[in-house]
Amino acid sequence: IARFTPAGRRVSMLEVPAPLGDVSRYSKPHYGIEAVAFHPELGVVAAPMRPLKERSEDRHEIFSTSGVTLALAPHPQGNGKLKAIEVLPDGRLMVLDRLPRQLGDQRTAALRLVDPRRCDQGGQCTVAELGTSSQKLPDANFEGLAAIGNEMWLAVSDDTDGEQRKSQFVLFKLTLEGAMKD
Repeated sequence: IARFTPAGRRVSMLEVPAPLGDVSRYSKPHYGIEAVAFHPELGVVAAPMRPLKERSEDRHEIFSTSGVTLALAPHPQGNGKLKAIEVLPDGRLMVLDRLPRQLGDQRTAALRLVDPRRCDQGGQCTVAELGTSSQKLPDANFEGLAAIGNEMWLAVSDDTDGEQRKSQFVLFKLTLEGAMKD
C-alpha cells in the first residue's frame, strides 16, 4: 500500500495487514483487498471484498497491521461484499456493504457502524445497522465512501447498464449522534 501527497508524489509504503498479502488466500482472484483506511490505534485496517478461502463465509473480517482482526456478523439481508471502510474521529468504523441482489435485481448498499472497542475476545464486533440504500441512498452499485465532515458523506457508484457505464456521486447527511456510544 503506497501513500501519496495531494500532488501525487509517493511518500511511503505501508505494510499490508496479514493475511491479506497472500493472494492465494482470496476466494476468487478479483476478491482481493477492497477497503483500506488508517486507524489511530490499529494502524492500517483493510478488508477483502469477500471472506478469505479458509474463513467463515458468514461474516466479514477487517484485518489490521496491529494484529487485531475485527469480525462482523452478516447483514440481516445476507452477507454481501464489503466495499469501503472509513475511520471516524472517535475510532469507530463506518463500513459500506453491498448486499446480495434482491427482487428486481436491484443493487442495495448498507451502512454499518463498528466500534473496535466493542468486540469480544474472539474479535466478534457489535454492529449498528444504519440503514440500506433504499433508506439512505438510491439503489446503485456503490463502491466507495468518504466522510466529508459535519455529518456529510460522499458515496460513489460505478453502475453498468448493458454497455452503458455511469457513475453517481451522492452527497448525504448522516447523523451518528448516540449510535453505539456509551
